[in-house]
Amino acid sequence: MICQPSGLDEVTKKGVLAEMTEDFKGFNVKITDKENEYNLAGTQNRLRAIFTIGLQDIFHSSINGISAENSILLNDDTPVIVLVDRFNDLTNLIKSYAATASHEAGHAFGLHHQSFSGSNENGEFFLELHPGVGEGPLSWGPIMGSPLTKSLTIWYESQAQNDLGKLAEIINYKKDDHGNTFASAREFRWNTAKSGIIEQPGDVDVFSIDQSAYKKAKRILLKSGGNSDFTIKLFNSRKNLVKTYDNPSSIDIDDAVNVFGTGKIYFQVSINSSIVPSKVGSYIIRVK
Repeated sequence: MICQPSGLDEVTKKGVLAEMTEDFKGFNVKITDKENEYNLAGTQNRLRAIFTIGLQDIFHSSINGISAENSILLNDDTPVIVLVDRFNDLTNLIKSYAATASHEAGHAFGLHHQSFSGSNENGEFFLELHPGVGEGPLSWGPIMGSPLTKSLTIWYESQAQNDLGKLAEIINYKKDDHGNTFASAREFRWNTAKSGIIEQPGDVDVFSIDQSAYKKAKRILLKSGGNSDFTIKLFNSRKNLVKTYDNPSSIDIDDAVNVFGTGKIYFQVSINSSIVPSKVGSYIIRVK
């Protein structure tokens, strides 16, 4: 099978790379478009995604991606394929290309589809591919479903399959980047950004700031990496919960900071799964 060049411009390529990097942010993997970096890994530790066009004589027009389930175990460089000319009716092509590549990579790592069943006035129904939930900035869909019309794409846990748990059997989670307790809190300074990752379900990141030195602090801002909704809890110097920051209409946070005299205050960052059932993701936090 001969694959033609995708024709994607550099901006689109970089966007797809960034989206796929966020999909696998909690795992100890590197998403790259550099051939020399790919070749440094052994065949048992690498997976190629080919973005191409055409192939109508081989694959039905309804198919936009191809992979072989558990192909990573073959150790023979079996790739996954994304057919970029099958997405013309979608508005966010970068997100769609990346989600499809991650979906097909999921199959290569052994994941099955996330399906959906329900009922309406016509009775019970079953969808092989979960279509996602909601509209707008907090709409979401499983990567192993059909999330291409949703804002957020996530690894999902259903009764049939725990995507993250299955992936963790093949690829390791990253080492925790920030402490989870007050004792191990990472200190940061006023108006200095800190990046972080919630690497796996249940992880939290704790930061501290000495308010006697940084009384100028007026706002706390958190920028999500793109697929997870976050909550920040503020604790005073006695480690009592004072306030919870959560934006009900956005995955980002921008709110006023309460200052309480002297001593350290603590910010605990965690993923809010009440609306978007994501469990891993990255962020940047700043107090200014």
